[in-house]
Amino acid sequence: MRNALRLLALALALSSPAALAQSGYWALPEAAGLDWAIPLGVFATAYFDNGIEGTMHMAGSLVRQRATGYWGLGGSGEMGARYLFVQGDRLRPTAGLHVAYLYAGMPNGAQHFVGVGPDLGVEYFFTDGWSVGLRGEYNVYFEIGHDFMTSWGLNLEVATWY
Repeated sequence: MRNALRLLALALALSSPAALAQSGYWALPEAAGLDWAIPLGVFATAYFDNGIEGTMHMAGSLVRQRATGYWGLGGSGEMGARYLFVQGDRLRPTAGLHVAYLYAGMPNGAQHFVGVGPDLGVEYFFTDGWSVGLRGEYNVYFEIGHDFMTSWGLNLEVATWY
C-alpha cells in the first residue's frame, strides 16, 4: 500500500502542467506542545475533469516547540482534490479536501501526525503562464496516545504553468 501511494504521488507530480512553490505560516497543534512553523515547499496539480484537480503538497519547515522554545525541522505532505469554481478567468477561487501528514523533529523527540482537512484558496493569473495564489487550510490531526488536534495555515503560492 505504501509503495502504491508513493507511485501515485510521483505520477501526479510528473503529470503536473505546472511548477509551483509555496511558503506561509502554520499554527500547529497546541495539545502536542507545538507552537507554529514556517513552511517552504512545492506542490503539483493534475486536472481531471469538470473543474476537479488532484493536488499534492510537500514542504519542509522550521517548527517551534511551545514549552521549551526549541526550533526543530519538520516536514509535511498533503494529497487531495480541489474544485475550481471558475475556469479561464484571471481570478480563480478554489475549495478542496486533503489527507495530511505532519512530522516535527525536536531535540527532545519526534512527533508524527496524520489528519484530514479542507482548504479554500484563490489564484490570480497574471498571464496564461504565471499565477499567484493564497490558500488557507484547516487540519484535524490524530496522533497515537493523544486526543484529536487541530491546526490551521495560510500559504502564499507562486506557479508557472506550461
